[in-house]
Amino acid sequence: MKPQNVDWIHTFTGKKFRPLTPDPELIDVRDVAHALATQSRFGGHTSKFYSVAEHSVRVSLICPGRDALWGLLHDASEAYLKDMASPIKYAPGVEFYLAAERALMAAVAVKFSLPANEPESVRRADAVMLHTEARDLFPPGSHVEWLNERMAQPNRISPLNWQAAEAWFLERFRFLERRRAKESAA
Repeated sequence: MKPQNVDWIHTFTGKKFRPLTPDPELIDVRDVAHALATQSRFGGHTSKFYSVAEHSVRVSLICPGRDALWGLLHDASEAYLKDMASPIKYAPGVEFYLAAERALMAAVAVKFSLPANEPESVRRADAVMLHTEARDLFPPGSHVEWLNERMAQPNRISPLNWQAAEAWFLERFRFLERRRAKESAA
């Protein structure tokens, strides 16, 4: 049953956020970190719990310094919209979701003073993590149709619990913001 006249969600920090008409001022990194830390990658179909927050930190660590914050926040829209499995997300008729996701990522870019378009280095880092996650988080021999071991990171993933993933995300965010402030001051 759809609630009457409700076009907002309650966030972890208590905000009323409208994901279809996002206000950059209401985007809060604590909401992003918490929501992504409690969401599983791959719709939860991994051998162990593995959060989107942990994935995001790992993507950020692969990105060159100038793109690391974009890498950390590349899935921030999922904190407010959730994600869809790729076969659904990119199927005909789902353009509304993709448009909402783009608008929300544009608001994230404004909020955190990021370039409007996701850098290519972030897409590459995301692909590297996809191959690493496929190798480390699914049963051996599965996903051979899209796993390229040569693209995977050498170190294996030992997934964190959601609390540790949330703390790591916020720690990485604070580090990147301090580094950006130092670079701006120089």
